[in-house]
Amino acid sequence: MILKLEEIIMSRSNFINPIRRRLWYVLFSLAITLSLCVSGCGIFDVENPGSIVEEDLNLETAIPAIVAGAGGDLSQAIGNTLGSVVTFSGIITDELQHVGSYPTWREVDDPAQPIDIQNITLNNLWQSCSRARWVADDGARRIKEILGADANKSPHLAQILVYSGFTHLVLADLFGDVPFDGGPLVSQNDVYQRAVDRFTEAITVGNAAGAGDWVNAAHAGRARAYHNMNKLNDAVADANMVPDGYRFDAIFSDNSDRERNYSFWANITRNESSVSAEIRELYAQTNDSRIRCVYAGIGGDGNREWWTQFKYTSFSAPIRLVGWQEMELIKAEAKHQAGDLTGAIGHINNVRAAALDDTTGAPLEARPASNDANEVKNWIIHERRVEFFFEGRRMADCRHFGLTSIIKNDPPFFPIPSYERDTNPNIP
Repeated sequence: MILKLEEIIMSRSNFINPIRRRLWYVLFSLAITLSLCVSGCGIFDVENPGSIVEEDLNLETAIPAIVAGAGGDLSQAIGNTLGSVVTFSGIITDELQHVGSYPTWREVDDPAQPIDIQNITLNNLWQSCSRARWVADDGARRIKEILGADANKSPHLAQILVYSGFTHLVLADLFGDVPFDGGPLVSQNDVYQRAVDRFTEAITVGNAAGAGDWVNAAHAGRARAYHNMNKLNDAVADANMVPDGYRFDAIFSDNSDRERNYSFWANITRNESSVSAEIRELYAQTNDSRIRCVYAGIGGDGNREWWTQFKYTSFSAPIRLVGWQEMELIKAEAKHQAGDLTGAIGHINNVRAAALDDTTGAPLEARPASNDANEVKNWIIHERRVEFFFEGRRMADCRHFGLTSIIKNDPPFFPIPSYERDTNPNIP
């Protein structure tokens, strides 16, 4: 009997002790919590040493990163996303065709129809272009505040002003009238003028800094802006300042998703976009290496033909923003307008001599002499079409030459999308 009682006592003790231990742990935890509350939450107020705060960007050591970020955002807008400048503007014109599964591309091209302002790809395009513009403008402001008077001879300032100029060009080319920072619409011509102003400042700063590369980029960009403003004499003056063989690119890399050229991916890696039937026919007629394309099978929609291009054949393929060929064609257009058809043809043939006939491997055949002004004008339009193929230039050129029926939207611009309209009371 005593034995049994001891067993009972031991069993009760073994049962009660865990309960007491658990209760002790609970009470201890509550005590710690209460003590922390009484003493304040300072123990949790710890800054992440790897984070970047506003003040960090106001240091001279931050300037290279600020400029690099602006360049990265420009490249991202041009070719990194599914709503990139080169791809989506190609689909809305006669350069590319949607042959895959993306509904926001199909809404534009299958069949051709006006763009809904809630189209997600359109909204992403707007966001990436607007972000690139804001980052470049804000970066230029910061550099001026950091360096003070020395900013006027900073190559970094010249560089970021060039990036800003190109972002304004892209916005005007694609959207026409554009709002900035929640404000009212700014007319397309004034948006181009903003680009001109930034390129002009870049030239001044670049010359003072001895940054010839950025001076060249600014002259080329300003020539393009003046051309789109129909100021051909001013455009030629800048074009004459750009050296032979010059080219300025949006840069891409296979290092990360953000750095990749997804125009390549959508057309070659994944069968979402195809070279259009119009370009395929033009290539069959001319064998022009600039629009080379091949049949690759059936598109992701299981229905339409999938044709791939050769301009962008890797994630790291650069996308040209401006180059010497454009300067030659600006000069050709100016001489045509002045009645100098021989001079215009000479500039056209300078461009053709740098392209190859895929059948012979030799330079393209030169255009012959002509006294027909309309014929020479059509040659200029043709050269711009094939030279700038898949570079996000077709929309602006269609409007410039009165070919607006080619653009699958009326009016012939991308509309300001819902993301902006929903947050900007100045845009109905």
